[in-house]
Amino acid sequence: VKDALIKAMMYDDNPGVRKEAMHALCNIPFDEKISDAMIYVLQNDKNSGLRIQAINCLNEKNDVKRLSDPNIKNVLKNRMQEDDNSYIKLRAKTMLTKLES
Repeated sequence: VKDALIKAMMYDDNPGVRKEAMHALCNIPFDEKISDAMIYVLQNDKNSGLRIQAINCLNEKNDVKRLSDPNIKNVLKNRMQEDDNSYIKLRAKTMLTKLES
C-alpha cells in the first residue's frame, strides 16, 4: 500500500490524488522511502500547495539526523532561493536555521 501511495503522490496527473496520497503518507510512520518521496515532491511538483504540504510534513515527521543529510540540505537551500512561493522560502530557511543550530 505504501508503495502505491508513494507512486500516486509523485506521479499522478491529478493534484487531488497526489494531495490525498501525501496526506495518508504523512499519517504513517516515516521511513527513508517516504522521506525521499516528499523531497521529490518538494523539489519537482508544480503545485505550490503540494510543495507546502511536503515541506510541512518533512518538518513535522522527520528526525534531525535524516534532515541533516547534505542532499536534503541542498534541496532546502534551493527552495529557499528559487521557489516562487514565499511561504516555502521561509519554511526552508527556518528548517535550515534549525538544522544548523
